[in-house]
Amino acid sequence: SDLENKRDYFIDFFYQKYTDIENVLIATDTSNNRKERLIEDIKKGRSINSMRMPQGNTAKTAAGTLATWFSVKGRKQGVTEKDASKILRFLGFESVIAQIRNAGEREEYIWFDVKTESLQDKNRCPVPVYGSKAEGCYQILCVWGRPNVENLLNAVESNSQTNPVLVFHFGRIASKQARRKLADLCRERYRQFIVIDDVLMLYLCTIPGDRLPIMFECTLPFTFIEPYSTEAGLVPPEMFYGRERERKSIQDKMGSCLIYGGRQLGKTVLLRYVERDFNAKNRNWTARFIDIKEVGRKQPLDDIWEIMGVELEKLKVTNSQDAKSGEGFRNLVKSWLDEDNQRRILLLLDEADNFLEGDAKEYFVRCDRLRKLMLETERRFKVVFAGLHNVQRTTRQSNHPLAHFGQPICIGPLLNNGEMRAATALIQRPLANLGYRFESSDLIFRILSQTNYYPSLIQLYCKQLLEHINNPDFKSFDPKTSPPYAIASERVKEAYENQKLRQAIRDRFKLTLRLDRRYEVIAYAIAYGALESKRGITDGFGVSWIQEQALDWWPKGFQRSSSLDDIRALLEEMVGLGVLRVVSEGYFTLRSPNVTLLMGSQQEIEAELLREDREIPLEYEPATFRSALNEDDFRRSPLTDQQKSTLESQTNDVALVFGCRTAGLEDLPEFLKAAVGDKFLICLDSLSSFDEFSDRLHDLKQREKNGTSLFVVSPTCPWDEKWIDEAREKVKRLKAKTSFAKIVFMGNSVQAWQLYNLKERELTTLTLKPWRDAALRHWLDDCHFDSEPKVREKITNVTGNWSFLLQQFYKLTNSEPSRWQEALNNLEQQLKTPEFLREVYLSMGFDDSQSQRQQVLKALANWENEASVEDLIVLVEDISPEIINQTLQWADLLSLATPVGSKNDGKNYWRIDPVVGRILQAIEN
Repeated sequence: SDLENKRDYFIDFFYQKYTDIENVLIATDTSNNRKERLIEDIKKGRSINSMRMPQGNTAKTAAGTLATWFSVKGRKQGVTEKDASKILRFLGFESVIAQIRNAGEREEYIWFDVKTESLQDKNRCPVPVYGSKAEGCYQILCVWGRPNVENLLNAVESNSQTNPVLVFHFGRIASKQARRKLADLCRERYRQFIVIDDVLMLYLCTIPGDRLPIMFECTLPFTFIEPYSTEAGLVPPEMFYGRERERKSIQDKMGSCLIYGGRQLGKTVLLRYVERDFNAKNRNWTARFIDIKEVGRKQPLDDIWEIMGVELEKLKVTNSQDAKSGEGFRNLVKSWLDEDNQRRILLLLDEADNFLEGDAKEYFVRCDRLRKLMLETERRFKVVFAGLHNVQRTTRQSNHPLAHFGQPICIGPLLNNGEMRAATALIQRPLANLGYRFESSDLIFRILSQTNYYPSLIQLYCKQLLEHINNPDFKSFDPKTSPPYAIASERVKEAYENQKLRQAIRDRFKLTLRLDRRYEVIAYAIAYGALESKRGITDGFGVSWIQEQALDWWPKGFQRSSSLDDIRALLEEMVGLGVLRVVSEGYFTLRSPNVTLLMGSQQEIEAELLREDREIPLEYEPATFRSALNEDDFRRSPLTDQQKSTLESQTNDVALVFGCRTAGLEDLPEFLKAAVGDKFLICLDSLSSFDEFSDRLHDLKQREKNGTSLFVVSPTCPWDEKWIDEAREKVKRLKAKTSFAKIVFMGNSVQAWQLYNLKERELTTLTLKPWRDAALRHWLDDCHFDSEPKVREKITNVTGNWSFLLQQFYKLTNSEPSRWQEALNNLEQQLKTPEFLREVYLSMGFDDSQSQRQQVLKALANWENEASVEDLIVLVEDISPEIINQTLQWADLLSLATPVGSKNDGKNYWRIDPVVGRILQAIEN
């Protein structure tokens, strides 16, 4: 491998030169003459023992910096900002600004805050924490003499700031063994800092080129760092490996405009990397990553122009108000590019499946506009669509305008076009930079096989491997001889045997199969066939056999794609995903025996095929769908899209929105702001009287000229019917044809109790409810969680699909889909603890001072199934029928209970929400 051919600076420093360097420095400890002679020798480029020195200006810089280092060492606490900056520049940092933090204080140590140019290149800094994540911000701890490693650790731990730490030790760590002890303690306590002392400074003087990567190579093995990332879509540049051909094609004006592939294969990561890289290459170039998942699903197709315009406005390219149509967007982009022929715009549109599918039904009018704009600008404007296999399927159509713009690029496992080398490097290089070496290269190939060459699974596996070998409860390495740390076969085996890791790998692999339920059926049918016929795994299965199996196992799912051509197209997609491989013309099988293992035992494969609850894809339903705040936020809107559409409608009106915190009432203003934009949302949240409210309604005249402005009255305001009547009177007078105002009163449990009878008036009244099952399924799919019916049933049983409890559930998973069951169990246990139980009870709108409401609803909860109003009057005879009726109407406004109509006996029946019932019973107990 490349790594084996590369010079190992860590071994050179710590094993081959360390003793020589120490001997030279010991001689200078007591003699200034020897110190000066050493600096002179370095300046002249003379070899010192086994150390060959560079020549010319490099030698002079090294000598000057070492002289500064020795000078500071002799001054004791006399380090200046100029000294620190000079040393940092010598190490390889650029644009350095150093500032003393505890200047004038008589401290044992001195701290500096440092700002430098951000490190983004993994060849200069191999780990994110000191590279891209640091964003050029560091702390320097200066120490003198010979503090033992415990003192050093304590000094770093006493610091409360979070920027990464470099220790300038003006002296020497006592010995090689002390250095090893430092490494051991850092790994044991999970502490993160790197130490530069006399020994390392003298070694760095021997380096003729860039010293920064060598400095990291010689220091990182002595600290604790976790470089691997398991967050979807968020991989720092240091941990991005491979995809060279794809990167070039996306950035090339004449390169491909279409990217497709499965989840977990790094499509979004690639686009984010390209965005960062493209923007860094040239100040006249602008790239923007845009998630357009909802365009064509819940947002109209023509919203694409404004969405792109808003993103370009952030980069001061356009005014988004003028980019609301295809023509407006074209004119703005063209005029900006025409101002300077060096300018380029690259728009990376992720999750484009719904948009492309919708545009296809309208003969690709929007895609064709974009194609023409690319031609008009000689492709200095370029758009790239990325998505799942719908992107590929859409562009198979011969009339697709983007079919003329390069071959679609498949983002699959790191297998083809030399990508296996990148997959190997993703395992080997980050670990090698931290001082780890595999005892045999076979172990690397074992990991690649077990992760199916999926980059996200490699990251997951290596993260678990590091956690395992750094577990302080048992020693994986001998501290007397480490680093380097030799990773044995046994350690890799133990890491893979971790049930959480294996489950996480299986779950993430299954996400790929669930991209299309037909993939799932085909893969399980082939796996079952391979178990019945061992030759199937080597010889493969013919397309007609696979077609027959698919139609047998799931006829409903293959209703519209049952022809041999349809099945072959699906099989080819599965090859691109790394699930299948082509054995010979027309014959396919699972890519490797390990894929079969990922799919489970024979019993599990049979059970999957026999399932009767397999669901066809969800259609978009405004009555159930809840939009996201943004792509990085797991929360969903307290309102359904249908409710949101009611508030955004182009009418002058007053609307009441009732709900409790459990249903997401507190999140409502934030989601409304995201939906309509800052200019169209006016929050009225600090009004204490009717007169104040009436005065603020004069703001209606200042609303935006086009569109619907929402004036939202907070539940903290003492609003009542008088406020509502005043608001209705004011909006009735508005006459503009293109500008509308909606006054939205947010009501909590207090207003719901006072105004329960408002339902009888003709007012737009919305209530915040628990999610429907379809919304839960959408959300689980979006978060890459298992969304099978049995999983949803378990989640609903515990959370009732209340927004607050679903958020708690998600937080307990730590964004790890494989931990859903553990998180659900934890949430169930939390709901039995007095503190959390009470928090949920209060968030539902209950109040100890209003015990009659609780009594009525407890009676309803204790009743089997539904109870009529008459039943409740008998059950709680000490409470008046009026209060019982008011409680039920109040509970309906807050979705705590719902009317279910009569049962042909003239009585009105009610049902309590199951989770609300359980909370009330638990509180009572």
